[in-house]
Amino acid sequence: MFFRVAINGRQVVSWGVDLSKTLVGAAHQALFEPSSHYQYNDNGVLMTQYGIESRCFRFVTYGSGEASIANDGGLIEVQVFRAKSRARRAPQPDPYRGGDKYGVALISNGLLENPQMASFFDYHLTDPKDAPYASFRFHYRSWDNLRLLHLAHCEKPDFLCASPSKVSSSEVPKKTDNIGFNFSIDTESHAKESHEERTAHEPRETALHPVILNKVTPVGSLVRVLRLRIPDGGPDIQFLPGQWVDTFCPGITKAGGFTITSAPSKATAASPERYIELAIKRSPDNPAAAWLWQEPKDILGQTLRIRIGGSFVFPPPGAPASFAKDPTVRVVFVAGGVGINPLISMASYLCEINAANNGDDEEGRSGGPEVMFLYSVQAEEKPPKSDDDDDDDGNEADRIPFLQRLATLFSREAIRGQLKVFLTGSSNSKGVLSCNEEDVPCLRRRITTADLDEAVLGGSTDGNGRKPDNVFVYVCGVPTMTDVFVEHLTSKKGPGLAARQVLCEKWW
Repeated sequence: MFFRVAINGRQVVSWGVDLSKTLVGAAHQALFEPSSHYQYNDNGVLMTQYGIESRCFRFVTYGSGEASIANDGGLIEVQVFRAKSRARRAPQPDPYRGGDKYGVALISNGLLENPQMASFFDYHLTDPKDAPYASFRFHYRSWDNLRLLHLAHCEKPDFLCASPSKVSSSEVPKKTDNIGFNFSIDTESHAKESHEERTAHEPRETALHPVILNKVTPVGSLVRVLRLRIPDGGPDIQFLPGQWVDTFCPGITKAGGFTITSAPSKATAASPERYIELAIKRSPDNPAAAWLWQEPKDILGQTLRIRIGGSFVFPPPGAPASFAKDPTVRVVFVAGGVGINPLISMASYLCEINAANNGDDEEGRSGGPEVMFLYSVQAEEKPPKSDDDDDDDGNEADRIPFLQRLATLFSREAIRGQLKVFLTGSSNSKGVLSCNEEDVPCLRRRITTADLDEAVLGGSTDGNGRKPDNVFVYVCGVPTMTDVFVEHLTSKKGPGLAARQVLCEKWW
């Protein structure tokens, strides 16, 4: 079934449902291109932040000098069509065209936190576009106009004065007499895709490997690191740095998708204890993640099944076998939030390659690629301070996933290059973070395109020059960040790298 909503003849939103799965639902938002509010100037170039803007419906009145709520009347029409099938397509949200002068507005709720969850489809309809199976028409007028027509009482009912739950007061026009409600435009039929559906186009193995959950390590209050031991007598598990696993938990029908954070060697006989490591962010809406976030005593020792998949890998596809040992190569890792997960596996792998080929210079340092690592993460609030706690920052670095591990790799020169941390959401103003008795540079802001330019084109830490075609960038983070950075890196206004030199993966 396909639905289309029009307000005063202008289509506002459409969506569909699978009646075999959903019979009841509520809609809450319409989706559009980001408005001018999300435009910014980047070195003289007007850029629009990538993403999808959510808006909710509201009746508005702007005062005596402006149009009130449809003094001449307005019409909201919901059309229903029968559909034979649907085909998924690339997201192409429409630009928002205001209807304020008609007494209605779609007030911005901001950019979607997880825009990749918004699925767009083309529908093959049974009914003609101009002859819906059913139509529901809702006529509206201003309260003053209804009184003039003697169709309403003099006093406005209280229930018409409620504000929409999703609109903040700062987003509501000033000097208004608003009659608001949340206009539903996002149904239960628009269910979130599972990990397997979302990654159906990605390569994955057919074999399922049994593993035993034998260690749970919390990192702050939002992330926990899991160690999955490979049973004795079982085969080694082969994977490339950056890949993820379909994870089947007991009693959960659909697999969860979680990136491997350990180096590939840890899952082979080269390791004293063969295992695969995952970092799981707390996510109650994800059944597999919710299962893995149970009390450790309830899940330790349980057997899971995993399957290797993914194409975001290191070294880059098509790179020569000597790539990971080539000192003329520069690799730039850009991590946003849990986008650190695949990149820490890649960094650990590089460390092992470097260790196996050390002694290339008089000081025994590696001659492998130079690594510039940019890690952006939101600070987690420090735990309440106890009476005998003299630590003024609550071990801030300990609450950042894999920062201590990264700092160790760079401080002992297991990886040659530089680590920069970008921290947001913290009131602390320190310019460094203490990690394993080493000070790591910390900038209290987000990564900018200027930071990318410096990492890609800036001088080498060892004084050697770098050819642009010998620089490779890995970007992993939220879709908005990833899209903006990839576009900049490959544009003529930016470093102008070839598409093969910029690899990305979006997390959700």
